[in-house]
Amino acid sequence: MHIVIAIICILSLPVISMTAASCSRITDGKMFTASREAVFRLPVWPPPNREQTAYPDLDFWVIEYSSEQGTEKIRAGRNTASITLSLPENIPAAVQAWPVTRHNGKDVLFFHPAGTVYPYSLTLSWEDGFAADILSSLYKVTANRHEAGSFCSCFNWERLMSALRVRVTAYTETTGYYDPWLLNKDGILSAIAGRSFSVYKLKNQETTAVSLQEYTETVLAPFIPANTFISGNNNITLLKKGQNIFLYGREKIAVISLTATGKISLAIRDLPLYTGNK
Repeated sequence: MHIVIAIICILSLPVISMTAASCSRITDGKMFTASREAVFRLPVWPPPNREQTAYPDLDFWVIEYSSEQGTEKIRAGRNTASITLSLPENIPAAVQAWPVTRHNGKDVLFFHPAGTVYPYSLTLSWEDGFAADILSSLYKVTANRHEAGSFCSCFNWERLMSALRVRVTAYTETTGYYDPWLLNKDGILSAIAGRSFSVYKLKNQETTAVSLQEYTETVLAPFIPANTFISGNNNITLLKKGQNIFLYGREKIAVISLTATGKISLAIRDLPLYTGNK
């Protein structure tokens, strides 16, 4: 028998419905999923690459983990190397870690999170952060998390993470770096829910690479792996339509977009302060 999961979407997500076969154990006629403790390794900060000195100091980590049991948030200190979480056994869970950095005495939330999909990996990486965000979003937009857990257990999260990693490491000077956070997230969520997802959804045709030759301040992208490419090639990857946000020096952000004629439009704004909402 199949169970239809109706999802009432929030924010900008489309209305999605998912059909899933039950994968959880049944005990005395009730759903039962055992939990176990798992130790997750956090990333090193600053990231160990050539632009290491350009990163602001880390103040703390915001850890969020989403599963069929709910979504929880905790803080971890700047020197924390690993965290222990209790999660449903053999049911996918999204674990994400946002670095909250210090700028002129204030906390700022700017960089995309590192993440992983449990139980396939216990190491949070910047490359897997987007895949974890996709799983987390699927859980957050459904009222029946047990049914969502059953559905998500049937999706190949290992393949998704692997496909994203391959694309992130395959950048060139011509195409620029690959940033999964610039993909059509709503389209990916709908495709997974409708069982029509393919790796073609990971092909981003709405971006272009542009030069940073005219800018004197250090520019950092919110997607950490992109910054190795930026420092080595002095190019950034932009959405052709819409705004693109970069850290500009230590105290400002650059909002960059492309005009209808392909020229770069740059606006300098204040940093987004951390308010505790994430």
